Amino acid sequence: MKFLNRLARTDVLVVDDWGLAPLTESERRDFLEVLDDRYGVCTILFKR
Repeated sequence: MKFLNRLARTDVLVVDDWGLAPLTESERRDFLEVLDDRYGVCTILFKR
């Protein structure tokens, strides 16, 4: 939980190598929570 809170507070989140492996249900929920916390507030970059 501390890690998720740190991610939510960063100014820029860079998601690199997205989609290389399928996410588990728990990982999907955690990632959605991070995206939801950042929406409209901070920058998210997806890099291939």
